[in-house]
Amino acid sequence: MSNFSSRSASSTSSAFPRSTPQEPNRSPLTMQSIREQLQKMQADKNPLDLTLGVEFECVLAERKSSRTGTGRIVYSCPGIDKVKSVLSEPITAQCSSCGQSHVFCLDVNQRSADFGGTYSQWHVEADVSISLTNDLVLKLGSTYLRNFDFHPIEFKTRILSVNQNKSTTSTIDDPGHVHTISYAEEIRAALQHLTQRFNQANQPDHLSRHYRLFTNTKCGLHVHLGNQRKGFPVRTVKNVMSTCIGGERAIDSMHALDRIGICNMPIVPSGDYWVNPRRNEVLGLEENAYNMPLSSLHADLVYKFRGMDDVSIEAYKDRFPFCILSDPVVGQAASEYTPAANMALVQRASTLTHLTNLQSTWSHHATVNLENLVRRGHNPTKHTIEFRQHAATLDATTVLAWVDFLVNIVDCCHEGKDDEFIKLCNIEFAKPTFDLQKLLSILECSDETISHYKHQHGKLTPGRTYVSDQVAREKEVTASFGPDDVFTPLLDRVWDDIALNNERARVDARMLLKLVSAGYGQLPDDKIERMVASASERNHEQINKLRVGWKAPRSEQVSAPWSNADPWAVTPEERARRMADEVASVTESSPTSHAHSELITGSVNNEERLSQVDWRDQAAGGEETSVVSEGAAAIVNRPWWLS
Repeated sequence: MSNFSSRSASSTSSAFPRSTPQEPNRSPLTMQSIREQLQKMQADKNPLDLTLGVEFECVLAERKSSRTGTGRIVYSCPGIDKVKSVLSEPITAQCSSCGQSHVFCLDVNQRSADFGGTYSQWHVEADVSISLTNDLVLKLGSTYLRNFDFHPIEFKTRILSVNQNKSTTSTIDDPGHVHTISYAEEIRAALQHLTQRFNQANQPDHLSRHYRLFTNTKCGLHVHLGNQRKGFPVRTVKNVMSTCIGGERAIDSMHALDRIGICNMPIVPSGDYWVNPRRNEVLGLEENAYNMPLSSLHADLVYKFRGMDDVSIEAYKDRFPFCILSDPVVGQAASEYTPAANMALVQRASTLTHLTNLQSTWSHHATVNLENLVRRGHNPTKHTIEFRQHAATLDATTVLAWVDFLVNIVDCCHEGKDDEFIKLCNIEFAKPTFDLQKLLSILECSDETISHYKHQHGKLTPGRTYVSDQVAREKEVTASFGPDDVFTPLLDRVWDDIALNNERARVDARMLLKLVSAGYGQLPDDKIERMVASASERNHEQINKLRVGWKAPRSEQVSAPWSNADPWAVTPEERARRMADEVASVTESSPTSHAHSELITGSVNNEERLSQVDWRDQAAGGEETSVVSEGAAAIVNRPWWLS
């Protein structure tokens, strides 16, 4: 690798060739360091004994007579106790060895907290981060909503073993046989039982006449992966992070609109400390507080580093793997907005503490949260990596596909050779043809998982998609309660919002906005030159902002979208909704929709496709403005939905 000490931070070509990073500086050898190195070498060789825990966030709507409800979120024990009671009921599962359906009971913690921190039981509690969406409140109105109290619920699995099945019950016909279930069957059985009891008609105790369980965009699905109580080797965690950094575009395509974070800090003036990595200052998009992509964390780090003087850098150096003043590779990576630079910082880290410091105070906000790998204060260490990007869902098939994907990431990152792995992340993941299907294949995901995401991305038949089929099924279930069911308007609105949030064209449009905002990082000279050569002159200035090393002059001020208007006039949800409506107003038959899909999935050269886009808005370009045109126009001009 080249000597980076002579390269300037404003270089217009990436300082990180696609190869294995240099080894970090070595500390002097001591007996303690030798013992630690031997332990590390042994841990690197040992196979993983993977465990997992899943946290489900949802809302329990409780019907109140004569509109005596609050119509808002309430924090009370009855809602928690009701979910605990249902989870504690006998449930049906399929034995992993004999295939027979049998009844067993989950072990549910009946206390208010798992005081021992053993996580040996399922657990139910209130979650203060959950709320109703502003859009739902505006659409349904306070009068209707006073039919209900809404309980914010989080329920968590026990620690589940990926490779070892759980023994459940003995069989009457064969006393020598004990039924067992896999982690997947335990999750599937629990979710199916919950949704059947709360959301399906004709329950014996009429439970669903009084309660319904649903999710919204204020809820999330969080998956913890661990290696029993041993924790992960540092190299495994570094490889996991590199996979998620290099494959961010492919991984984004798996998720709903609101779970794709955008940070455009690479193209805003440096040194303006009001800029927040949780939002896109030009587009006016406020990101979810607990769903920041790894690209945003790196952008925040680079943005701050570029605006610092030597004194500030010295005070800020704890965020980097080690002192940036003594390591030119780290110093260069800290000043470049590219996935390669991001991975270089990760791969130069020598301890888990170094890795968590890279996330600074944003760990708990990140799509991949490392804070549970190290001890903080008096809290016990969970030794888990937490994945927080997925939207909340109670659909077992969707949950298990995501879990299988994550399990395979960690397995591959532990078993692969480091040099081959870094080459894969830096070269294969960066190819224009790299897409989600290739990532799933590389990770050797199950056929069920590959099939799930293939159906999620494509049309089953003309006019039908994976999400539209799911929403149609759920609305049929709601309709089975009859026309007088008070929950129907609520749940129809909930499912309409879910359909809108997962619509393929809208997800693709969101990813395009992220691409042209430099949310996926800046681009090297060769790609920029190809884009400029085939783009109209009016777009050259904007394209140049995506060049590696480009910095906005300090005198160039980009006003925040709320600076010329009442900040409370438009809610973040309303901004996102208007953006989605405007950007994705395209019919299924539109040829642009197909081109747009190719752009995002990587089946064509992303940058070349982007350079061919007409970035004019409707006023300048006539009646036929494509999704791509509108999305890109938003980067050039003030967002039209805030005008």
